[in-house]
Amino acid sequence: MIEKLRLDIPILLPNVPDAVDSCVSRLVSELQERAGIEYVHVAGGESAQLCLHYDPTVIGLPRIRELAQSVGAQITERFGHAIWQVEGITHERRARTVAEKLRKLSGVLEAEASASGLVRVEFDREAVTEQEIRNALVQMGAIAARDAAALRLDRLPSHA
Repeated sequence: MIEKLRLDIPILLPNVPDAVDSCVSRLVSELQERAGIEYVHVAGGESAQLCLHYDPTVIGLPRIRELAQSVGAQITERFGHAIWQVEGITHERRARTVAEKLRKLSGVLEAEASASGLVRVEFDREAVTEQEIRNALVQMGAIAARDAAALRLDRLPSHA
């Protein structure tokens, strides 16, 4: 007889912004390949949960929890998610250009930018660092808010 287990996605993948993120798909795929796990999907409802359908005669509940946490940790370690408020993006055409250039960076899996200055990036830490992405933004004239504040402070006259 098949049983079900629901696990909170934010606990398994703490850096994932929502249940439609690619990392959730990676987690589902990895878990579905395991013996005894018949079907894995994102459960609808108020909170983002993963629903695992499993055969308890093949795999036990403690092992499923352990597997889900382990696979989630591996995905979290490898794939990064960054969201920045940036200066230097003031209209949609500029936002599209920034997003396109970010997506061309090796290791950047997804990139979105908006005219409001919000930039969201998903990246493979084995191929690119968050700092390299921030540096690419600076080269495009889009400075993350924290960096922009630091630059303004550097330009203030000193009281020596």
